[in-house]
Amino acid sequence: MIEVADHLVGRAAELGAIDRALGELCDGRTVPLVIQGEPGIGKTRLLAELAERADARGCTVLGGSASELERDLPFWVFVDALDEYLAGVDPQLVASLPVEVRSELAHVMPSLADLASDGVPVVQDERYRAHRAVRELLARLAVRGPLVLVLDDVHWADAASVELLTALLRSPPDAAVLVVMAARPRQRPERLVRALERADRHGEITHLALSGLAREAAGELLGHGVARARADALYEEAGGNPFYLQQLARSHRPETAARRPADERPVLAITTGLCCATRASAS
Repeated sequence: MIEVADHLVGRAAELGAIDRALGELCDGRTVPLVIQGEPGIGKTRLLAELAERADARGCTVLGGSASELERDLPFWVFVDALDEYLAGVDPQLVASLPVEVRSELAHVMPSLADLASDGVPVVQDERYRAHRAVRELLARLAVRGPLVLVLDDVHWADAASVELLTALLRSPPDAAVLVVMAARPRQRPERLVRALERADRHGEITHLALSGLAREAAGELLGHGVARARADALYEEAGGNPFYLQQLARSHRPETAARRPADERPVLAITTGLCCATRASAS
C-alpha cells in the first residue's frame, strides 16, 4: 500500500494568513476567519493545524463541530465547543458573571443547567438575551489570555447556532476572541451567507477559499515512492482534491473513484493556555 504524507502540504498561503490572524489576536486585534471549500478539500485538516499553532502560542483553543444529526438541537455547535470546558472551569469564572447572564447561559449550556432561574426559558424572539450571554461568556473566558473558538461544518449548524453566529459577526466580543468557522460554500444557510457578505463589505472578516492542490503539492503528498506517471494519473482522477487523492493512492484502484465523504473527520481537541505571556501577566 502506498504511504502518503501525513503532514499538511500545498497550503503555504493559507498558513501565512492563519499566522497573521493569530499574531493580530495576540496583539488584541481580531477579525473572524472563514475557511470554505468542497468536501475533502482539507478544511478540517487546516483547522487542526490552526489549533496546533494557536496552542503553541499559548492561546485557549475550544473546538466544536456541527452535525447533520444534531440540526434539531439548539445552539449545538456552541454546546459542542464550550460545554465540556465550562464543566471543568473554575466555578468562580462563571459565578463572576451577572446573574441574568448566568441564567440565560443555563438555558444554552447543559453543564450550567443548575444555574437556571424560575424565569421563562429562552424562546425565538428573546434569543438576543442568549446571544448577549454567550458574547459575555466568551469575553470572560478570554480575560486570562486570547481565546480561539473553532467551529467546523457550520453548513450543518442548527438555526439557533446560525443566529448566534450572525450576532457575533455583527457584534463580536469585546476581548481577544478569534472566531474561526469552516463550511462548504454551497450548503451554507442563507442567513449566515448574508451575515458573511455584510461583514466582508465592511472589511470585518477574512476568507480562505481552499481549492485543489497544485500538481507539485500532490506529488509531495504521495511521496517519492510513487512513480511520476502514476502520480499524474492519480492527480487527474482526484482533480487535486487531497482526500480523494489519498483514498485512490491507498486503495491501489486509480480506475475507481473514491467515495465522497460527508466531510473531513473532526480532529480538534480542547487545549488551554495563556497567549503572549507579557500581555497575560499584565492583565
